[in-house]
Order: sequence, then C-alpha cells, then structure tokens
Amino acid sequence: MEYVYRGGFMVPKTECSPGGCGCGNCEAQPIQSDNMSYTGPNLPCTGIRTCENFTEAMKKIDLAICELKVALYNLTSTTTTMIPT
Repeated sequence: MEYVYRGGFMVPKTECSPGGCGCGNCEAQPIQSDNMSYTGPNLPCTGIRTCENFTEAMKKIDLAICELKVALYNLTSTTTTMIPT
C-alpha cells in the first residue's frame, strides 16, 4: 500500500488523495453556508449569535474587519504636533 503525507500525517493513498489519479467522481461536494449554523456562544464583538447561519456570520465578520480597517486608517492618518512650552 502506498502512503501520502497530508495534514502532518501519513495516510493511505487512494484515488482521491492528492497525487492520486481519477479524482473526478470522489471530490468533496461543497456545503451551502446557509445550511450550516454557528453552535458556539454569542460573540459580542461581531454580533454573531448561537444558531446563526454561516453566511450571516461571515457577513458580520467582514463588516467588523472593514470597520477595524477604517478605524486603523483614521488612527494612523491623524498626527499630533506638540509645541514645546
């Protein structure tokens, strides 16, 4: 049996393993993000709530990152000049 290195482990090589042949029919099918739910605790910084779907959670994360970028830009573009007394 042949093995391939994947994710820090040696695993048996199959037709679906990286480097295998004929992966056409056994590739993983994507899961719709609307069909996945966040199951952790409510997250106050992003507003993500338990049982919220993944699509909405990603929108909130993206919005939080955009708001941080704007705040950081505003912080770095503001200069203060101190006049010695």
